Amino acid sequence: MDVLEHLATRRSVNARTMVAPGPTAEQIERLVALATRVPDHGKLAPWHVQVVTGAAQVELGDVIAAAFRADHPDAEPAQVDLEAGRPARSPVLLIVSTRTVEGGRIPVIEQLMSAGALCMNLVHAACGLGYVAQWVTEWPAYDSRVTAALGVPLGDQVVGWIHVGSAPASHVVTERPRPALADVMSYWAAPV
Repeated sequence: MDVLEHLATRRSVNARTMVAPGPTAEQIERLVALATRVPDHGKLAPWHVQVVTGAAQVELGDVIAAAFRADHPDAEPAQVDLEAGRPARSPVLLIVSTRTVEGGRIPVIEQLMSAGALCMNLVHAACGLGYVAQWVTEWPAYDSRVTAALGVPLGDQVVGWIHVGSAPASHVVTERPRPALADVMSYWAAPV
């Protein structure tokens, strides 16, 4: 698909509806390699990608369920099960966290934007390989117990959970409303 056509038609697919197959190990390495081709001022690589598949999705789900139960001791078992299933909503989960360098010549905001660009490139690369993807950051991404289990260094953060899989046969792509350009774009002119 032409790049401009892809950008004009790309839509996220809800991870809850994704099915197998997901990308192979070789395809995952390729899409991560493609995704790292982002602006990275200072060549800091201020991000890290963790691949979570199969049994690891269940183990991460156990961590999430424990954190949820600790915060919601009266939760119904079905609620706990729902939380435990978050990592396994898709065949492959890619977790992107920051690895920022404080106090250098590259502002942290630029490093965070590089990590965000990497997340979007993961989505585009997955689509380019014929899969569907969804970038989400829900409560586990901000929970210190979950980020500690993921080995995210203190001071850094998870910026995206990228779910990757295949669209179900019944999937229909629908367009959603987009902002009017007049509402989000203007031409700057020097003050007179």
